[in-house]
Amino acid sequence: MQKDPLKFEHIAFNRLASRHAVRPVRFTTAIWQTRQFNLENVMLSRLRHLEFNVPAVRGAMREFFFPDARWTTIRWGPLRGMKIKNRADINLHLLVGAWELRSFAILQRVFAALNARTWNGAAIDVGANMGAYSFWLERALPSLTAIYAFEASPETATRLREHLQASNTHKIQVVQAACIDTNRPVEFFLSHHHHSSSIVQAFAHAEVEINQRASLQAQGIALDNFLADTPQPIHFIKIDIEGGAVLALSGMRETIAKYRPLVLIESHTPAEDGAISIMLLENRYDAFRLNNEKWVTQKNADHKNADGVWGTMLCLPNELVPNLENVLK
Repeated sequence: MQKDPLKFEHIAFNRLASRHAVRPVRFTTAIWQTRQFNLENVMLSRLRHLEFNVPAVRGAMREFFFPDARWTTIRWGPLRGMKIKNRADINLHLLVGAWELRSFAILQRVFAALNARTWNGAAIDVGANMGAYSFWLERALPSLTAIYAFEASPETATRLREHLQASNTHKIQVVQAACIDTNRPVEFFLSHHHHSSSIVQAFAHAEVEINQRASLQAQGIALDNFLADTPQPIHFIKIDIEGGAVLALSGMRETIAKYRPLVLIESHTPAEDGAISIMLLENRYDAFRLNNEKWVTQKNADHKNADGVWGTMLCLPNELVPNLENVLK
């Protein structure tokens, strides 16, 4: 493969730290020393949350149980009942119901502590992809009146609509657009895997040969503009857009300041670390990192600091933190 100047070192770390549910257990010496992980605790935690990836097992299960183009109903776990149309690029953890088990478990505890089942308003899923979080939110927060699922890729948005319709959802509205800083067209870069496509070329094309790179024009929407005429409060925002959160957070500053929602966000790049840090400090938010289940104590630091902003974080208005001290510890 031709050497690619677009690759950058932070991708390697975040494919360990924040894609914990879909990546093999591989640690470079530098990351190991920086994070000071304890091998035994990491392995036990990953096994407890089914966070492992064995290629031979994965291939056999796909061949015998999940052939392409056949519909699968998830039979177990927090996504039980969701219907997915099999394809080779859909993660096996999703098909067997083991997708994001740690994240869903933590969110379930937080929602219970906050009596979130009574929330009457809306939730936002930025980077909805195959629809797992949107599906789960409709079940977990039954009093919501709407869930807006943003997906920039036309092909992925089509699959998202198919999955949600087949899964008999009622409150989810798919918005085929990229969440950015303002309403305008934006170039969207396509990767080999739908999870890696992004408005950030360096991220989407990091593992794509130069002669195979492609992009398309997507509609960009600022969430503040999208919600300008929406009367209902926004209670929860999930953001996982492969480096694109820098622009997305800029376009939802008014929404966060007005409604002070819970924000679940995955950081993939140093720039995203910085944008999240600014959001936390400007809005008096605290953050709990789901990867190692620890509070972010250095909110003005990035991934180079083990206690800084990196990985997958649940960002909370600081007035809610006292209610969650016994839940998030």
